Amino acid sequence: MANTMPADMESFRLLISTTDTKMRLSVGSKLLGYLSDPSNSIVCSDIGSFIDQLIVWLHCSNYKVVQVDLDIFSALISRMRGDFHPYLTTILPHLVDRLEDSKEIIREKTSELLLTLVDSHVITLQHLFDKIAVVCFNHKNSNVREHIMFLLSKVLDSYGTSSLSVSKLVPHIVKCLSDSNGSVRSTAFDTLCNIYKHVGERLRTDLLKKNCIPANRLPALMNKF
Repeated sequence: MANTMPADMESFRLLISTTDTKMRLSVGSKLLGYLSDPSNSIVCSDIGSFIDQLIVWLHCSNYKVVQVDLDIFSALISRMRGDFHPYLTTILPHLVDRLEDSKEIIREKTSELLLTLVDSHVITLQHLFDKIAVVCFNHKNSNVREHIMFLLSKVLDSYGTSSLSVSKLVPHIVKCLSDSNGSVRSTAFDTLCNIYKHVGERLRTDLLKKNCIPANRLPALMNKF
């Protein structure tokens, strides 16, 4: 195995059940190369089992295994496209968990994978945020609360507001202005400013009408607008 490429997905399916870290890294690298070649078939006798085994890798203590696994999922989803839809419910909670990872690269790659689901037409932007936003904004880990806002800003800059009801998310972001974590508070402030860039004065009007901004943040936010 060390110097040979498995011939098909079935061969990989038998190999990815390993719990050995070095083996996972070796198999993972080869699997990523295999999936990246569009001429290689992704037909497998049990793709559900294949995906379940890869999800186990997401919780490996070695971040390099998690990193290659996220890349594998991205390549697999790009190949499967809408056929991946049945596995959404299975994978999304695990991706939310990875947003709390201590490694920035893992959090970033997880965000990228969430957008790959959208770009591959597995899920719409609105449906994605409907599924993960409340969980992320109320998550006990500050990295998750922060990264859902990073993801939103990335979405606004890439897709605009036509595919997402941003107004439903604003109350969650306003709540983060009073978060116990300073970085989350700062990100919430920046996210509201980014939303303002995309929706304009109606955001200011809405925030002032509802009197929902903490008094100590209101002047700075209005000035920034």
